Amino acid sequence: MKKTPSFTLEQQLRTYAASGVLPMHMPGHKRRSSVFSVPDIQDIDITEIHGFDDLHDPSGILLESQSAAAALYGADRSFYLVNGSTAGILAGISACVKPGARILMARNCHLSVYHAVILNSLRPDYIYQPVHPVYSFAGSIEPQKIEAALKTAAEANDQYSLVVITSPTYEGVVSDIRQISGICRDYNVPLVVDEAHGAHFSVRRTACGPDEGTDIGSNESGTAEDTAGHFPISAISLGADIVIQSLHKTLPAPTQTGILHCRGSLVSPDSVKRFLDIYQTSSPSYIFLCGIENALQYREKADWDAEWIGMLNCFYEKTENLKTLRMIPPGKTELFFDRDPSKIVISAAGTGCSGNELMTALREEYGIETEMAAGDYVIAMSGAGDTGENLDKLEMALIDLDRKYDSYQTAGLTETASLADVQSEYILPPAQAFYAPCESVPVRASVGRIAQDIVTVYPPGIPLIVPGERISPEMAELIINAGSAGLHVTGMKGQARNMISVIKR
Repeated sequence: MKKTPSFTLEQQLRTYAASGVLPMHMPGHKRRSSVFSVPDIQDIDITEIHGFDDLHDPSGILLESQSAAAALYGADRSFYLVNGSTAGILAGISACVKPGARILMARNCHLSVYHAVILNSLRPDYIYQPVHPVYSFAGSIEPQKIEAALKTAAEANDQYSLVVITSPTYEGVVSDIRQISGICRDYNVPLVVDEAHGAHFSVRRTACGPDEGTDIGSNESGTAEDTAGHFPISAISLGADIVIQSLHKTLPAPTQTGILHCRGSLVSPDSVKRFLDIYQTSSPSYIFLCGIENALQYREKADWDAEWIGMLNCFYEKTENLKTLRMIPPGKTELFFDRDPSKIVISAAGTGCSGNELMTALREEYGIETEMAAGDYVIAMSGAGDTGENLDKLEMALIDLDRKYDSYQTAGLTETASLADVQSEYILPPAQAFYAPCESVPVRASVGRIAQDIVTVYPPGIPLIVPGERISPEMAELIINAGSAGLHVTGMKGQARNMISVIKR
């Protein structure tokens, strides 16, 4: 007899919700009804009936709502995303380029940026960030690298059509958007910023013209008197042309909700909307749309983030003297133009414990579920829904673990799941490689071959291997070590997930 299928997702979700596990991960509402105020799903789950407008052709309530969002962020136009930041990144990049265009992009961009590269047959050149010598993850993008690349391309009469960067990164590292946007404007090249992890960043309350974004602040991080908030300044206030944010990551919004902002004259908002019509579902969820609006109303309140930043400051003060575990400090440090305090990065280097082991210990011994683990660090994500009690519980767990690790401290571990110092040779444009005939080979046998598909550790979703790159011995080892460390490696082939897709010889 065939076994009757058993669907248990809802049961498992409800069990987790009732377990008392502390969610130091997204979404930012942290399952608190006091900040996450979407009504009962069945009451608001509708389609585009009379009086409720059409997201793809807004002329009423949704047009007004998106206009209010643009005013809140100081954008010319803002678009609601119901297919996550991914749809916004795909649409934003597509609106800026023609198929086959040459672009400049940070190598640590999210998977979705590479999908846009493939879909548009773009020719990317990569910018690599310096790796912090202590913390083992990438620092801020150096503006001079972007300026040098744009200058060289212009002199060769092969100018880039677009610059794409990620700020903040998964670890909360912020780049100098004010300077980078000014450089891009000098060369008349639009700047797209993947700010998926920065929907809570501070913004100017008043919109400004396309040439005013580089004159915002009175100090190094761009803070201005008319800036509302306590976190780093959003790229939309610093001169970027398109900024994409995932509202659900840190704000009280449902998972899969985001927003795209446009400002300036280099990119047409109508072109962005045209591509959003392609990449977003034709049946947008009113549950998501309601959640987006409620989240924006939440952050519209005066000093909405003051208590949150106060709790974070207190947490960092109480954990700064740990002996073995190390809290990566927020703000400006070596190789970091700025760092978002809401991303609590806990380094286990020198404890003899891997990031995955630290993540497991927090889960199994203290009932704390963190966002992600890398080679020797863990990210605990704070959000608007966090309480002082949440951060106190995390603090006490780290203090206790710090005592345990101090008793058997050993040499630090080698980084296992980061681009870190490993760079692969660019051989072919990604789209050309992606559509080429391929075969699957074991990881070690892939050394010297040209990758046909994307391999990444998820999260954070930054590709280790991109189609068209030659796989180096160091990269193959990186992939093997990531799997051995218990990290989630995607893009692998074969039943045992131990093979890589490469171009046939």
